[in-house]
Amino acid sequence: MPLIERFFQKVDKSGNEQFPDCWIWSGGRTSKNYGSFCYYTKKPAIGAHVSSYLFHKGKIPDGQIVCHKCNNPPCVNPEHLVLGSNSDNMKDMFESDRHGWTNRERTHCRRGHEFSVVGVRIQHRKNGKIDRSCKECIKITARIRRNK
Repeated sequence: MPLIERFFQKVDKSGNEQFPDCWIWSGGRTSKNYGSFCYYTKKPAIGAHVSSYLFHKGKIPDGQIVCHKCNNPPCVNPEHLVLGSNSDNMKDMFESDRHGWTNRERTHCRRGHEFSVVGVRIQHRKNGKIDRSCKECIKITARIRRNK
């Protein structure tokens, strides 16, 4: 069976409720929900979106990666795929608030103390990130260090 036919056996062009224009990959996926397509049996799989770009638009220049305009990892619609640098992709991820579960969404520390009850120390890092630390955990850590 030709490679492109095998590829399109795993593509659902009907989209879904949230992403109606996307072509959803119905084959195997990675832990981050990106489609995974194996060209050859002896070689590792590559991203299904990368395969789609190669089939429809051609070669990917060195230093470039295939990015989704639609912010939908299993999408393989070539109209939603663009080339960019990793830096461009990271900037887009933060601008569209797709960077996962962040500290600002937490209500409790890892020891279970509720931030609204015990208080929070906010620390701004040089890289722009913000750390939120539980004040009760800070006291516990200081007490342990003093007793050593």
